[in-house]
Amino acid sequence: MKVTFLGVGESVDENYGNTSILIEGGKNILLDCGFTVPPALWKYNSDPDFLDAIIISHQHADHSFGITPVLLRLLEDKRTKPLALFGQNIEALVKAQFDFGYKGFMNKITYPLNFLNINADSKVCVGAMNFEFSRTVHSVENLAVRVSSKDASICYAGDGRMTEDTEKLFSGASLVIMETKFIDKNVESHASVVSTLKLASKNKIKRIAMVHLDRHARKEKEKILALIKEYRVNAFVPEPGDSINL
Repeated sequence: MKVTFLGVGESVDENYGNTSILIEGGKNILLDCGFTVPPALWKYNSDPDFLDAIIISHQHADHSFGITPVLLRLLEDKRTKPLALFGQNIEALVKAQFDFGYKGFMNKITYPLNFLNINADSKVCVGAMNFEFSRTVHSVENLAVRVSSKDASICYAGDGRMTEDTEKLFSGASLVIMETKFIDKNVESHASVVSTLKLASKNKIKRIAMVHLDRHARKEKEKILALIKEYRVNAFVPEPGDSINL
């Protein structure tokens, strides 16, 4: 599988777009689609039939408000094949966004949209990739996801503090992509660099990418790198456009 970080930022960072992860492995899956994501996706690949599915971790704007422009462009560019959309109450979310931003336009979409409502107990298969989910602790309900193939497993947290179930889901993964909004600040609804490094040590995670850094915390990258060295974890802070082959 190939993992590309289309965006690595938080919700209101002027220099780093919203966190969004593209997975390519027989099928092409987009994890989260915030309001800054569509241009990054189109620059990466403008083929209207490129994406097979979009998975939304939760309904905050920086994770979901890019869906409408993506679907509109696919219509304009003459997409023909079906597109799967996974998320909590996903069909209602997409319809609400269209009604607010482009009322009536959803009825004009000519390619099939396949909606799948998911929860923490869901198990989904897309091609040769299997998807499992778990809740994190966030200000709205958020689902972390584990994507597994025969060769590798990738976990993406979305937003939120880990639970015991999420730790089990992430254990032994080839790569964990973790929201680390703060460096060492403990808050109810977000993870931190320090808590994430502890998680990696405890659960034998092979590699961890720290994304969604607060724009102020990002300025302290030397401190973050020092913490990675201190905890002796295979961790890194990706830049937009970085890719990993697993």
